[in-house]
Amino acid sequence: MIITARKVRFQRSMARQARGYTLVEILVVLFVLMLLAAIALPTVKDLLSNQKTSRAARNLTAFIDKVRSRAIAEQRPFGILIERGVGSNDPYGLSQSIRVRQIAGVPPYSGDASNAFATLFPHPSNPALAIAEFTVKDNQLLELSRRIYSEGSDVYQVPIRNGDYIELPGGRMVPVTIYPEPPQPYLTPPAEPMVRVAFSLTNLYPEGARDLTTNPRVKYRIHRHPVVSASTPFSMPRGVVIDMNFSGVGVAGNQFSSLVSDVNPSGDIEIIFGPDGSVQRVTKAASWETGSLEWIPAQEAALGSIFLCVGDSDGLWSEEDGLFSQDKKSLSNLLNLESIWVTVNPYTGRCNASEMAPVDPIPAVPVMDPNPDPTSSNSVVLRNALSQARLFATLSDSVDPE
Repeated sequence: MIITARKVRFQRSMARQARGYTLVEILVVLFVLMLLAAIALPTVKDLLSNQKTSRAARNLTAFIDKVRSRAIAEQRPFGILIERGVGSNDPYGLSQSIRVRQIAGVPPYSGDASNAFATLFPHPSNPALAIAEFTVKDNQLLELSRRIYSEGSDVYQVPIRNGDYIELPGGRMVPVTIYPEPPQPYLTPPAEPMVRVAFSLTNLYPEGARDLTTNPRVKYRIHRHPVVSASTPFSMPRGVVIDMNFSGVGVAGNQFSSLVSDVNPSGDIEIIFGPDGSVQRVTKAASWETGSLEWIPAQEAALGSIFLCVGDSDGLWSEEDGLFSQDKKSLSNLLNLESIWVTVNPYTGRCNASEMAPVDPIPAVPVMDPNPDPTSSNSVVLRNALSQARLFATLSDSVDPE
């Protein structure tokens, strides 16, 4: 009997221990968890959003460094093409970039024959210009480019563009402009079909004029524009963009903005690295209408580094009265301390990401001049705001965006 009683008590004790939670207990626990989640969700959401911008800036930096390293390894120009958003008439599309492509250099062109040469002579009406003349039979690529420019069809795909550099004996290089039509009336008709290009004589010989008639026939090399590579492009994550309105060359430059009055405000931005890793040039890509290039001298000491503003897509403003928006839901990327500066040093080509410095006081004149005058109050306000926002990126060597 004693054993039976002990057995019964043991079974009752085990039953009490195996008893589950009641419905009320489960509901209380769920309520507490939901309350904690509601309190922590905004903080976690902001944290993840901030990490997304920082991560995008780091990945963009790594992509640019990879392109620069390839230019050094292969000893030929490589670069990046910062594409604007789709829609040439969409102000928001023109003010942002969500994709960056790699562009690769092509071998210099020195004619289709081993004995191809250029004949140099002064421009008959402009003493600051010179003309280089090429025979068509030995320079078919130049003739093809001339024909495309003359017809105005698909000028974006010309093999030799206006603005490509010609290298003459002595290593001197100067950009050229192709005459789109056959020989001009004021030139002596050639004995055989010719292609002519014009270039600046003062840029070629800045120390003084030279007599081109003493040695008119010279060997040459035309350094052609890099072409878009078939490699995988870099795409920004959803909600993150490169804000072109606040990007440009120099501590206070915003040359990449579509709001600045420009012959080609919709042009994509190209940053070309040379074989030594430095930035060779910064350009706005050829327009479909003219194939022209706007050259931004990235290596002038007065201009300095190249700044790309990586920020929230909600902080993107294209209207002239919204560049300094303080709306909490769509804070301007220039005023948002979570935005990141991706900076490229023009002399070394090295790239790093830096945090945004605060603008204080916030500008009271939120308008950008459509035709900016460096002395106007609006231009001064914008220039001062950009200088303050880029202060940390300018003074720091390398800062972890996180």
